[in-house]
Amino acid sequence: MEFVESNLRFLFDEAHWRVTQYDAEKGFYRDKILKSVPGTEAIDFIGIYKNRELALFEVKNLRGYRIQNAPRLANGAEELTLEIARKVRDTMAGFVGGNRNDIRESEFWKDTANLLTNPKREIFIIAWVEEDMLSSYNSKEIKRIKTVRASKLKQKLHWLTSRVSFQNVSDYTLSFEGFNCQFIAGS
Repeated sequence: MEFVESNLRFLFDEAHWRVTQYDAEKGFYRDKILKSVPGTEAIDFIGIYKNRELALFEVKNLRGYRIQNAPRLANGAEELTLEIARKVRDTMAGFVGGNRNDIRESEFWKDTANLLTNPKREIFIIAWVEEDMLSSYNSKEIKRIKTVRASKLKQKLHWLTSRVSFQNVSDYTLSFEGFNCQFIAGS
């Protein structure tokens, strides 16, 4: 499966993954939730990995907008992590509604609900954030920045999971099989 989000191509091998682009133009979120409760937010992708783990992806491509996004990234990206946490919270409500009312993807929602309610299964929150890092930052400083951001997001999402990470194309550290992300040519 291939999805495009924010000038990034996300590839999920169907041998390992079942994925839906939750906030897509057509689908349960847009057709039902957003029409009923304007202002509701949503994460970009919901993935079921090997039928054992749930992965929620929120994608932000901030490249080329460093100055405009400075407030969102200030103070350990406090504003950005709050935005992502709200999207996760609203998506959790959507899981319940999708499981009860979305006939088109009923099997997917049923499996999502089973993973969500099983404490033996992992839930991963992946903040996929591409940005222009200052050339003066070395890899150790970049790692520190990502660690601080992940820590802030974990604090906000501790009620759901501790498996939270910030990822990007150049520094991907998770070990999911059958997953790849790349920039779209010319972006």
